[in-house]
Amino acid sequence: MAETVLAGEQQRLVSLDAFRGLTIASMVLVNNPGSWAHMYAPLGHAQWDGWTPTDFVFPFFLFIVGVAMTFSFDKRIGAGADRWRMFAHVVRRSAILIILGFSIGAFSGGKWWNMTSYAMMLAGFWFVFSREPLFSFGETAADKRNKLLGWGLLGGGVILFLASLGEFGSQRIPGVLQRIAWCYFGVSIIMLLTSWKGRLLWAIVIVWGYWIIMRYFDAPEGYEMARRDPPEGVPFPGKLNDWLDTQIFGDNLYRRRPDPEGLLSTLPAMATVLVGTLTGTWLKTAWERRDKVIGMACMGGVLILAGLCMETFFPINKKIWSSSFVVFTAGWAMTILAVCYYFIDVKMWKRWSLPLVVFGTNAILLFWASTIMALTMSRYIRFTVDEETIALRTWLYRNIYTANIETPELASFMWGISYVILWCLLLYPLYRKKIFLKV
Repeated sequence: MAETVLAGEQQRLVSLDAFRGLTIASMVLVNNPGSWAHMYAPLGHAQWDGWTPTDFVFPFFLFIVGVAMTFSFDKRIGAGADRWRMFAHVVRRSAILIILGFSIGAFSGGKWWNMTSYAMMLAGFWFVFSREPLFSFGETAADKRNKLLGWGLLGGGVILFLASLGEFGSQRIPGVLQRIAWCYFGVSIIMLLTSWKGRLLWAIVIVWGYWIIMRYFDAPEGYEMARRDPPEGVPFPGKLNDWLDTQIFGDNLYRRRPDPEGLLSTLPAMATVLVGTLTGTWLKTAWERRDKVIGMACMGGVLILAGLCMETFFPINKKIWSSSFVVFTAGWAMTILAVCYYFIDVKMWKRWSLPLVVFGTNAILLFWASTIMALTMSRYIRFTVDEETIALRTWLYRNIYTANIETPELASFMWGISYVILWCLLLYPLYRKKIFLKV
């Protein structure tokens, strides 16, 4: 979410970009199989308790957000930035992420015309924050024009959104980008008010506090989940999570319950980001780079073992973001970052990581645009072939992949790989021209 530079150096932390790129490319891959009915097991989520490599993707991204936040926040605070202005930018970034998430929901639900209000709000944010201070109209005519245009677009977008609430329907309110926004917002407040010791304490309190909540509290007696996802008899079915979401969002939730990006499970997801901030703090220390690698690898191993031990009383579960899941995946994230850091920033072997860096430097753009493109090919571009109305995506998959690859799982996998390669080619010119979308 922000440019990451090592303390006292002008060199970008390329390993973090590469790790972010690996993570977001994996997210695009697992979200775009050729056929949801034919997938290799590691490319699907665990049914409930347990894990697959796919379950690591989202927590890895949140961990990376935390690492990057440490560098950007400490740099601004060290430069004497006003904390209220920093908080204003936190609000802006969080709001933009939520709006982008809502736009995906509108597009996927066939309500593409609702994206007008989201586009107006995004443009408004850009103009409003184009000049500092936020609530000043500036001194030049151009500054005043930009501020007036920005506030006008922002206000108009909000009014249009409220006027079209009837069209919002049952559109899902939680989502991936929305969770990133809330985690970023919550952890930002903690970072603005505490040191690394406070962040460590908050992470511990959240991890154990969430287990206590899930262990000793439950939904009101008699409450039953609609479209229940967990099998019968599991120790933590997430009824409290679902009850809380339905009280606030009604039926505007994921089709299977509880919603995997619901409110209550966002709390432990914040702990994932906090572990990332602590890792960023370690990377900013004056220790030798090899010592930093050893420290991350060792602590990563400790967290992996701790997560496995915690699994005995709170199973590893991505869908309710269990405390053991937080610790276990944070350990793996720390370990993989240590490997990337060693080969890229210590050994300086960087060429192999170029495709990953291309993805990592425009991660939010990749996630949003690849989702919009996939939805466009699946739902909006249709034509008739042999008296059959068919989507562009289906036609391409049938005639290029399943027609030439006998194994259904391999055909599905190759579609996803092709989609990732396509986006690498599309983003590379932006990387060459150093055009990066910074939310």
